[in-house]
Amino acid sequence: MTLAGEKRAEEMILRALTISGLSLNVPSGGATLELAKRLVLKNIATLTDPQWELVTSTHDTELFEVLAKRFPDKEKRGQAPPDLFQATDRYSGPSSGDDMSRHKARTVYILGLIALNRVKDATEQAKRMDPEEFQNKEFEKKWHSFDKIRYADGLNQFCKSVLTDRPELPLWKQCGVIASNVSESEGLVAIVDAAAKKSDVGFETRLGIRERQVELLLALDRVDDAVSLLREMIKADAGRETPKVQRGAGFTKLRLAARMCTLGMLLARPDLVKESEDAFLAVLGNEGMRINLSEMTALNVMDTDSPLGVMVDAYLEKGDFAGAENMVVTAMQVMLKAPELTELPGGRELALSSGFLAGHLARLAEIYDRAGRHEDVLSLLEKAAWWGGTDLVDLAEGNNELPAVAARALHAAGRDSLAVEILKSYLLGKPGDDSAYATLTEILGPAVIPWLDGLQARDRFEERPLIWKAQLLLKAGKLDEAEATVRQALKIDPTDGEQKPGNRGRAYVVLADTLRAKGRAEDAAFFDRVVTAIHTAETGDKFTEAGLVRKSIAVYEEASKSFVDAYCVQWRLAERLSSLGDLKAAKKHYEIAFERMPEQFGQVASFCFGCEGVFTHQQSVSVAEEVLTGLVTSTPRKPQVHYLLGQLRESQGRKAEAYRHFLTAADLDPHYLDALKAAYGLRKDVFLSQAEADQLALRMVRLDPLNRHGHLSAGDISDLKGLWSIYEEKGRDGVTIPKTLLTLSASKQELEALLKKFGASSELLELKHNTYRSQRRIPEPGDAVVKNAFVNKLLQATGQGGQMLY
Repeated sequence: MTLAGEKRAEEMILRALTISGLSLNVPSGGATLELAKRLVLKNIATLTDPQWELVTSTHDTELFEVLAKRFPDKEKRGQAPPDLFQATDRYSGPSSGDDMSRHKARTVYILGLIALNRVKDATEQAKRMDPEEFQNKEFEKKWHSFDKIRYADGLNQFCKSVLTDRPELPLWKQCGVIASNVSESEGLVAIVDAAAKKSDVGFETRLGIRERQVELLLALDRVDDAVSLLREMIKADAGRETPKVQRGAGFTKLRLAARMCTLGMLLARPDLVKESEDAFLAVLGNEGMRINLSEMTALNVMDTDSPLGVMVDAYLEKGDFAGAENMVVTAMQVMLKAPELTELPGGRELALSSGFLAGHLARLAEIYDRAGRHEDVLSLLEKAAWWGGTDLVDLAEGNNELPAVAARALHAAGRDSLAVEILKSYLLGKPGDDSAYATLTEILGPAVIPWLDGLQARDRFEERPLIWKAQLLLKAGKLDEAEATVRQALKIDPTDGEQKPGNRGRAYVVLADTLRAKGRAEDAAFFDRVVTAIHTAETGDKFTEAGLVRKSIAVYEEASKSFVDAYCVQWRLAERLSSLGDLKAAKKHYEIAFERMPEQFGQVASFCFGCEGVFTHQQSVSVAEEVLTGLVTSTPRKPQVHYLLGQLRESQGRKAEAYRHFLTAADLDPHYLDALKAAYGLRKDVFLSQAEADQLALRMVRLDPLNRHGHLSAGDISDLKGLWSIYEEKGRDGVTIPKTLLTLSASKQELEALLKKFGASSELLELKHNTYRSQRRIPEPGDAVVKNAFVNKLLQATGQGGQMLY
């Protein structure tokens, strides 16, 4: 409406509403969105399609109701709601985009009804919903930002009414957190307990109900009761049930045992950890536990959130490497019993040779590495036939830490030349792995500094080479150079949000050590406190993820004492208080977070881990508006303030203003890649010409030729001459990517035999080699140009489309 005026905008919207099959979406929000809503209400009788995308606010109850009346929900005749106690992965979700839009709109509508004190209507709506509708991001976002203190009575009434009739709905955690007194919490516990005791409830479903009860008890901070229930569920005897039910119950028990292990680790209860380990192994050792390949997610050891991943990480955290090894090996034995492997001709050898167990082998290698068993690492690489590749190159992309593990084993064996070659090649593609730098710098010492400089020059937004260079300079006693280098790293990305817990804040560690060596003990102590705050907050995150929301608050408060100005800690604390409905206390912490954000943002700094959704919650948005508009007035030349204000305006649908702030940030700091990326992302919303969009894109390409941070689609760039010239300049870095790293002798022999037996080609292996190399090289000019949509179609017409140069 800003661009066309109200009259012209109204004409365009009315015309759009007459187009059959068109769903009107107004991403710019603001006055245009409100005009579209008014026009739909006014013209509901002639509407050809439901416009659910316009139901965006809890104030849109009237809009939803007129749309629902005009376009009634289709009955699901003969279709019972899915039982999500045991079938979350089997629920297919909405059948169409229109269904999904309607579901999202309905969750917003329900909260709007509660705000209007129409709790009975809200309850009736919720009872007709599928469980999946409460698990979409839109519902989570709206629930989080809903004023839970103001509407506490209505919410508690809603929770009790809905869950009494539909206990399978995944609302127990949310409802438990907002239960503000003993009677309300006891009422919820009584509801779920009664549901589990119904005579017509099957074994597996009863376990599922009890699992929901555990979530509720943890949300209510009744940890001992939750643990007692976990113990009871894990011991429940399924011996009289059908094989299918026994298997389903087994999956549930694996999740429950992993949950008990997590609680034991967090609460310093070794008895619980040991009990969970025994229970997990007992379930795996059950003869009836034959898992189909499609059900292997529980035993995905590379997924740290899977039950097996949780258990192995717990063993490693407490230094029980033998226990970790036994857990992985036991899981592998269970996987090898899968019917597809034992019953189908050639199924076992094909699955194993394709890398079916490669992740588990890689995890074993990591365990041996952590235990100092370097000879066993090399033995596993050379003698295991189930890697699904012929060379370490084939595994590097799917098992990120394996090359560094292999290099450490080679170093321990005195094969430093090969270890260095592997580490350098690996870091060209994965420059964020501190363990690889640690081994490389241990082998080469200060001699590796020029190579680190070259690595950082290839990717100016990767701070790790600078951190490890600073570490080497510190050891060499070059303290001024060390301080300047590590501060340069902090300018790029001070948050370390992409690093694993326990490894964040490394630059602050090096800076503190450097300042301490320079005799600046007070300054060093300050940065020590920063690191302490980061790691303490990570513990708070673990409590939150485990469902111990109330306990996490005390941990975040402890973190804030170490470094009160850490925006990431203040944000987390505000979020937890907001989830409990304490908006007044949350506001104070939101204010500190937004005041400190600009000074703690780098040129490619994502929001810190745990700080996602900063500008999507009602409470935080109102505080951000007040703080950031003040900062942009007092510090108009600070690019981070403009970047954050741009993010706020974008979340409010004020895209034109957002674009101007992003562009201002990029002009104030020409190396501010995140600001350029954000501005380019709005190119269609603000109607940039192709030339203007190309100008932004080429600025990004010049800063980030490897495209690791900007994530540009080269096919969208039409200025081929500009693109060619940049890559012609940047591509001459003299880096050679090896085609092989370390031969996997037994695996190579197995694959070659299978290729010969089945008459297959080796194209897949070559593709893996090419993928490894392409992740590590700056594209040749021609590689980039052929991605252009027009050029690619031209090549396809001549039978050459999709070919890449390597």
